[in-house]
Amino acid sequence: MSKATLTTLTPVHVGSGQKLSANSEFIYFHKQNQLAIIDERKIISIIGEDNVDHWVSVIDKQGDLLDLVKTRFKGELQPEDIALRTLDYEGDKLKDALNEQIHTSLKGAYIPGSSIKGAIRTAVFAIKILNKKNAAKRALTGRKLTDMFLTKEIFGENSNDNLFRFIQLGDAHFTGIDTVALTGKILNLNYDKWRIKSGQEELVECIPQGVSTSLSFKIDRDLLKKNAHIPNTAVLATPGQLCKIVNTHTIKLLDDEIIFWEDEIDQCDTPDSIDVYIERLRDLKAQTESAKDNEMIFRMGFGSGWNFSTGAWAKDESLLNEDKYNKFKAKVRKPPRNNSYGDNVPFPKTRKLVSSDDGLLGFVKLTIN
Repeated sequence: MSKATLTTLTPVHVGSGQKLSANSEFIYFHKQNQLAIIDERKIISIIGEDNVDHWVSVIDKQGDLLDLVKTRFKGELQPEDIALRTLDYEGDKLKDALNEQIHTSLKGAYIPGSSIKGAIRTAVFAIKILNKKNAAKRALTGRKLTDMFLTKEIFGENSNDNLFRFIQLGDAHFTGIDTVALTGKILNLNYDKWRIKSGQEELVECIPQGVSTSLSFKIDRDLLKKNAHIPNTAVLATPGQLCKIVNTHTIKLLDDEIIFWEDEIDQCDTPDSIDVYIERLRDLKAQTESAKDNEMIFRMGFGSGWNFSTGAWAKDESLLNEDKYNKFKAKVRKPPRNNSYGDNVPFPKTRKLVSSDDGLLGFVKLTIN
């Protein structure tokens, strides 16, 4: 089995599906600027089993659990004294719930191989679907929006014949690396002003930027040769070919996003921080353009947005004329009654950001060794 290395180019969040509640599942330590994910056994060892009812009462009455623990702790209480794990708080607005990064009990934060493979699959799909323009147009203009039949044309008829069955990709475990808590925000267009939506911030646990880990990676060429009838097998001819396709897709999306925001700056009122956001997009584009043959850069997880999570192939100008594209947008948006969007409203009209310098989430580099 070959090896690969996954490096985070921005913070990354792949959620467990759990929201942890403040004061009952995590506590903020102001002095240390850390969040402590509560270890119930440590709490009980401090307050004693006889005070468990008191603990429950504090939570039910929305009291301060930290005060309860401090009164029964000898010395100055530290986050690790009650924590299953700790997170550095790098947000700008505390919330009463934390979107948890997926973890294992032994190996810490991780990104499932299925999530990584899914992001790669999206890139391949978005590139290859443009060779099936008639089928793509049918999918976008039909009564029901679906890409099921397109998936069969690009990847094979069923799970046994699926092209991505021949990629074996392990989970990326970030053992020994502390996660961080960031504030997630929504940048929204309201008339001609781009602003952060007030009251819709959320606390997000992330794998930090600039950390790496190894994982298993293999293209099973022997099995692939026995299934020559599957479409687009040339995609997996070499790791380099796969990297080239993914990078082409990422460059296109980054370029589109850069152009979009350059136009918005000219036409709308945008926050000053957008300049930093655009500059970071340019930097990521340059990294992708200069990637080696065995490197691919893509976006995944929370905050990726509609364009990156779907591949944005539906927006390709070669597929739909302006009128049909506007009808497609109306189907996707399904706005509330009496609140329909005009054709001139950009799609999508929001971006998810976090409380980092550039606000970006979800970019990673996979290096196939």
